Amino acid sequence: MIRKFFSILMLLAALACFGFFAMVLGVRTLGQEGLVSQVFNHSAKIHLVGRHYIHVDNAAVTPTHQIVVICDLVTLTSDPGLNLLEKKVYLWPLDVPRYAYHETSESKTAMGLSLAAGILLLWVSIVLFFKATP
Repeated sequence: MIRKFFSILMLLAALACFGFFAMVLGVRTLGQEGLVSQVFNHSAKIHLVGRHYIHVDNAAVTPTHQIVVICDLVTLTSDPGLNLLEKKVYLWPLDVPRYAYHETSESKTAMGLSLAAGILLLWVSIVLFFKATP
């Protein structure tokens, strides 16, 4: 009984990993490209493991052939004082873009690790769920 409960928890964790991967991949492929023209203020800096940070900045982003959009800019990076001016970003595919995403090597690594973790957790979840009891 407990084994099946843990397998369902692992399945939910695998779905969360797949959801993160799909979200980032969807923004990367369906989002509109733009350049950061101005950073107004630094909203948040979340410290992750080691030297990795998630930056959330309020910025003005200029999409290709459109007017400036003011939105929150999300970045996963190892540089605590990242300069985002003139960086290429992807606007989230919404009717009115409220968020932008700056892709770095750390975010590509996190995307790959989330896919690998999702596959591994799914496999372990299936093995635990269908394992024969003695």
